[in-house]
Formats: sequence, C-alpha cells, structure tokens
Amino acid sequence: MRRKIIVQAVALALAFPAASVIAAPPSLFNKADSLLAVDSNRAAVIDGIVAKWGAELEKSGVSNESLRQTLEGMRADQLLAASLAASLSGFYDTLDNALHGAALTQTKAAVKPLDGTKALGDTSADIVYTPVTPCRLVETRSGGSGVYHGAGPFSAAEIRTYAIEGGNGNCLTQLPAGLNPSAVQLQVFGIPQNGTSGDIEILPEGATFGATSTLVFLGNTIITSGSTTALVNTVDNEIQVQVRNGSANLAIDVVGYFAPPKGGYVASVTAGSGIDITGTPQNPIISSTVAAGPTGPTGATGATGATGADGAPGAPGLPGAQGPTGAAGSPGAAGPTGATGATGTAGNTVLNGSGAPDNGLGADGDFYVDTTTNQLYGPKAGGAWPGSGVSLVGATGATGATGPAGATGATGVTGAAGLQGPTGATGATGPAGATGATGPTGATGATGATGPTGAASVTQAITTQTGNYPVQSTDYTVLCGNPGGISKTMTLPAAASNSGKVFVFKQTAGTPGTCIVAGVTALDGGPNVSLGLPGSGNPNAIMVQSDGTNWYILLKSN
Repeated sequence: MRRKIIVQAVALALAFPAASVIAAPPSLFNKADSLLAVDSNRAAVIDGIVAKWGAELEKSGVSNESLRQTLEGMRADQLLAASLAASLSGFYDTLDNALHGAALTQTKAAVKPLDGTKALGDTSADIVYTPVTPCRLVETRSGGSGVYHGAGPFSAAEIRTYAIEGGNGNCLTQLPAGLNPSAVQLQVFGIPQNGTSGDIEILPEGATFGATSTLVFLGNTIITSGSTTALVNTVDNEIQVQVRNGSANLAIDVVGYFAPPKGGYVASVTAGSGIDITGTPQNPIISSTVAAGPTGPTGATGATGATGADGAPGAPGLPGAQGPTGAAGSPGAAGPTGATGATGTAGNTVLNGSGAPDNGLGADGDFYVDTTTNQLYGPKAGGAWPGSGVSLVGATGATGATGPAGATGATGVTGAAGLQGPTGATGATGPAGATGATGPTGATGATGATGPTGAASVTQAITTQTGNYPVQSTDYTVLCGNPGGISKTMTLPAAASNSGKVFVFKQTAGTPGTCIVAGVTALDGGPNVSLGLPGSGNPNAIMVQSDGTNWYILLKSN
C-alpha cells in the first residue's frame, strides 16, 4: 500500500544515497523554497513591513493594527513581494494585486515615492517576484540531472559561470526563452568532499568575489542547504559561483525570480515630432511625442453665461492632527465570524511502493520511490511519470589500503630448569662370545635396473615489449625495449587471480627510469617502480610474486 511522505524528503532524496536519507538527523531537512521560510517566519516578516511603512500609512489614517490584519491574510509569495517593495507606491501596488483593490483607503496618486534607487539593481522600474515550481539549475554530480550537470566537484577557489535559462529537460517552463530577471531566488546545497570545509559565494557574472558568503559547508556534515537571493548580470543573464577553501559538489535549485511585471513599462520619452515606438513588447520605448500645433487667434469675448448649479462637493481634505485619546468605552459586542479563507494550494508529496508508478497515481510535481529497486521517479509532469528513475544507492567505495604489519611481540620469560634425575647404575659386562666360522663367498648378484633420467632444465615464456603492455598470466619474463626514450608502462594483472604467479621484468634499451612496472605493493615502493639501464641508479631488473592480495618484489638487479 502506497503512503505519503513529507515533501521535505525530496531535497534529501536527490542529494543522498538511500541509507543516508533514513539515517539523516532532523537538522538536515532544510526547506527547499524561500516561500516556506516566509511562512515559517511570518510574524517576523510582518513586523519588518510594519516598521518600514507603518508610520507613512498612519498619516493617511491606516492604523498599524489594520495593516497587520491585512498582511496576515496574504499568501507567502504576496507577503515576500510586499517585504521587497522599494517605494510606498510599489508597496500599494503589491497590496492592490494581493487584495484586488479592496484594502487600504488611500489612493496611489496621493503617495510620493521614496528617494533612492529601485530594489535589486533595477534603477528604472519596480520589479515583482514570481515563485516557480523548484527546478534544478546546477548539479555537479554525474548521477544528477540539471541544466548544468556532471561537471564534478568544485576545487578550492574555482569559479564557474551559469546562464539563467532552461536546458537538458530542466527549468524549461520556469525559465522560458527571453526571460531577463534582475535576480533569482535560489536554494543552494553544498556536499563537502574529502572531509573539507569551506564556503560558497554567488554573485552576478563579472562581479568581484571575496567579500560575502552565501553558504558555509562543514566537512563533518553530509549536506548543508540555504536559501538566497542572487543578483543577475542583466546584460548576459549570467551568475558566477565560487567555492573557497574546501572542495564540494553543488546542487542549486531555482524557486523564483524578480523581473519587471508582464506588459513592460515605458523606458524613455523625449521631445520631438511624431511618435516612434521601438524596443520589445515587454520593454516598449516611446522615443518622442506629438509636437503642439501653432496658437490660433484670440476669439471675441462671449456673453456672460447664467450662474451654473452648485458643483459636486470637493474631495475631503487631508486628515487633521490626531486629537487626544478619549476615555475607553464599554466593550462592544463580538462581531460575526469572518468567512473561511480559500483553501491553499496543495503541497507536493513523495509516494512509494513496489514497482514503477502508473500515470494514474499522484499529481504533477510529485515524486515516487520504488522500494524494490531503490529508484526515485519524478517530478511528475503533464500527467505522466518519467520513464526511468534515479538510483538512490550510491556506488561501492574503493577498497582501502592494507595496513602495516604489527610489531613483533616481546619474547616471553624463560621457565626455570627442571631437576636432573639420578644416574642409573652401570650394568655388568656380559662374557665374550666365541668367534664363528667364516662363511663361503656368495655369488655375484644381477645388475640392477637403470634409474630414471634426471629432470631437464625449466623453459619459461619470454616476450619483448616496446610500448605500454598489460602483462598476461601466461608471461614469465618481460623485456622492455623502450625505443625513443619515452616512458612505457608494464601493468601487472590482478594479484587475486594470480596467487603464487612469478614475473621477471628487465629494461634492455632506452633512458634511465623510462620503463615502469605498475601494480607493485606500496611496501616495496609501489605502485609504480621505474627500471633503468645498468649503472643508471634505478634497478635494471626485478622479480615479483603474488600472494593473492599484493605483488611483492623478491629480487632486484642493478
């Protein structure tokens, strides 16, 4: 029976082998979307917005309590956009979009923009935040999938450049062609290599590195994750990533971007005659306006008209100063319960079961774990699951080197000598016997059979090699001709399948150290041992033998 697993497991399923996901401590389950972080810290975000704009709004008769109630009813993406507004008019735009024009009473026309440049590097227009279904932009591990993937871990101080675009089947709908964001919201995962620690810095392409740190990873932590807003070089649509100090694999997900609102804005208006609209549909440029025509002659003064009816009342004046606080009235009756808010968007889930998933299971954006083969499928898109999954089982690690032999134990204490027994008495000498008669000489015996022929001298295989050569199990003596003085490597076969086997190697031509025997145990100077001509300082010939685990040098000849 399939069952649901919390969405946070998705990030770890992509970053760890299956066994690591089960054993990971709770502190490693980082949120994969900055909007989740907004919801987790909603009170702090609202406090920041009230502190920034509350005083200005109170001048228009909007209390801080009313502002708080409005903010508390907004979605996480709307609340994030409100916190990033660069001007009071931009803040009102955010509220209008969120509440469909039904909240605060002051109009945008009465609000003066604040001094200073716009947010996130765009000096000519307000920008809006667009959350997207998280997609993988960078995956340095060969087994992962991303727009940029399989390049291997960053070395210390290495810098790589990435364009904010879709590719390789990833981020195609989230980052469509022609998108030119000012900044992107990223979830960054650092997987340290070889137990090293370091930090990750993400800046617009062409910026100077060294002053900030987006994420710090520790060698004793399997994976470290953090959310960040990264500015983009809007000329080439690129960011640059640097890993300092340690070495690490990186995975980077795009969870949203900041860009001008759809429909664009007028970039420039200048004087002139006629109207010329250029640029793009997203960024039209009106280069001139229609010139005013010549002034006509002044007409005769008309008769005074009848007094018109009273005009409509003028707009209310600005609120006066706040009067003193009156005495507290008695508590009013409780108001009716407000309408139930709209149901929020369902979160994606991770399903599991035996065998590949069928398309009738789950919703778009879900993941699925095949518990029989330990394969991860997803995300589901367009009502269909991917045809194949990603293995959650990591590759088997290399066999560690054999440890050195232990020291010989101390000689034990010699035991005390036992007592010597008494010497027995000497027996009496018996009488000498009489000498017997000499017998006749016997007949000569027959000639014995010829013994077997002794063993002949042993003949072993010998071969001459003038290039790199994988030694065969049928070889015995290998002569390294090595013409031209370029190093040639004689590679020993596996010791496990050649237990007891003996090989002899000798260099017959070339320059010192240009014939190499590869595969010798480190105990004898391996894995590579160089041969040379007699008198060169290197051994001219060696004999090796396998004990089923290592190749040992038995003899050397200079």
